[in-house]
Amino acid sequence: MAQHSSRNLDPTALSPLRTFAARTRGSHAKAGRIISEELDRLGWGEGDLVSRRKRDPSELEIGLRLHRQTTLSVKEIATRLRLATPASASIVLLAAMRRPRPESLSAGRIEL
Repeated sequence: MAQHSSRNLDPTALSPLRTFAARTRGSHAKAGRIISEELDRLGWGEGDLVSRRKRDPSELEIGLRLHRQTTLSVKEIATRLRLATPASASIVLLAAMRRPRPESLSAGRIEL
């Protein structure tokens, strides 16, 4: 019978890989909820993300919220919002984070 190393193996403990996968699923679910909330707020559908220009201020606002409130990478945000390539999305999101938010985009929203 093969013996395990001296470390204590707890069958109820979750492995780091399993906890990472659970966090990733949770982050993607949260991102989906945020996108859905924002699309409802704007009166848009999923198709509007495709038809709008890639630097649409409302799309950037959604991207910034995803960046602030989830652990999604810029590449994942760019893919979900169809913001062009991840490199250009990174540049645009970074620039948007540095400039002050216009009141028209934040009207009626409560910041947490």
